Amino acid sequence: MSTTKQRGGVLTTPFVVSAVLLIGTAVALPMLTQWANVAMRKEAIPLRRNLPQLAEAKLRPYEVAFERDLESSILNELGTTEYIDWLLLDSRIASESDPERVGRLFVTYYTGNPDTVPHIPDVCLVGSGYTATNKKNITLDLDTRIGRMDVPVRVVDFEKSAVYNSEKFTVVYTFHANGSFYATREGVRLAINAPADKHAYYSKVEIGFGRRSHPTREETIEAAKRLLTVALPILIEDHWPDWEAVKAAEQAEDAKAADASEDA
Repeated sequence: MSTTKQRGGVLTTPFVVSAVLLIGTAVALPMLTQWANVAMRKEAIPLRRNLPQLAEAKLRPYEVAFERDLESSILNELGTTEYIDWLLLDSRIASESDPERVGRLFVTYYTGNPDTVPHIPDVCLVGSGYTATNKKNITLDLDTRIGRMDVPVRVVDFEKSAVYNSEKFTVVYTFHANGSFYATREGVRLAINAPADKHAYYSKVEIGFGRRSHPTREETIEAAKRLLTVALPILIEDHWPDWEAVKAAEQAEDAKAADASEDA
């Protein structure tokens, strides 16, 4: 008995499906790449008022004791010239030896296509020889003059051990990006890269206390809570962009473009 082996045709169903998928991918990939690039490009939003113009009188009971001007090399590393780095005295605390009497308010601002890897103490201070320990994200319930706010913050302890220069202190910081607060730079990345938003900005608010000595972690958190209760409303009302107004303008622009397209 003889058998006949039938060869399958080249244009089998799996082959056709694979070819269609490959062709579709080749056509769609450039379009998707172009769309992604457009979605990732963000427009800048200027501050309503530059940070150094922050009204010192509104900070009371805190008094500005020193305004630090950062060196150009540090500014190049930060990637912005929009900042304040102020030492504040809490006038409610009379004792000069109280470590909570002196606080540092360090605020930076980025917009347009900002660096998607925001500078954080966890990295920067470690690069300066400190060890970061006990890193935790918490939420502070702030009762401010513009209402209650739940603000996520990151709390990090830092240590430096040396024979003549041992130090231990705590830093508290948060980000404000496209209208919302975030405790981590991962949250900031997601916010500023949202495809639906044409604009992007973020601002970091960093706080620490003490000069020759530093308060405990728990004391620092409470002191930061008091300072943020005063400082954040000023930044929200006088300096950071009104995100709702920005989004309303974007929607109005989109509607105008749609009407023009229909009339064409």
